[in-house]
Amino acid sequence: MSLQELLTPPVIWFLIGLALMLLEIVATATANGIRRIASSIGDKNGIDAVNLRIAEQYLTEFGKLARENNTMIIPSDLADISGIIATATSVMNKTRQGKKE
Repeated sequence: MSLQELLTPPVIWFLIGLALMLLEIVATATANGIRRIASSIGDKNGIDAVNLRIAEQYLTEFGKLARENNTMIIPSDLADISGIIATATSVMNKTRQGKKE
């Protein structure tokens, strides 16, 4: 039996329903993960954890640039990771203040 013969309308509708269920499961899991992260940020040391994660990602991406190119022209403030983290922290604090108002 060929694939075309197997894909009858009832089978196609079943597969569409299955795909929609999987999409809902992934969307729910993503939403729950985002809620947990948001809650954790508000916990003690939450901002420190965010700053650490930003620094890790920044260094990883910066390292990729260094590996892919043997010549790099970058703005002087791009190498200032503490400034990047301070900016991110400032944005998060302003966002948090906006929620309280």
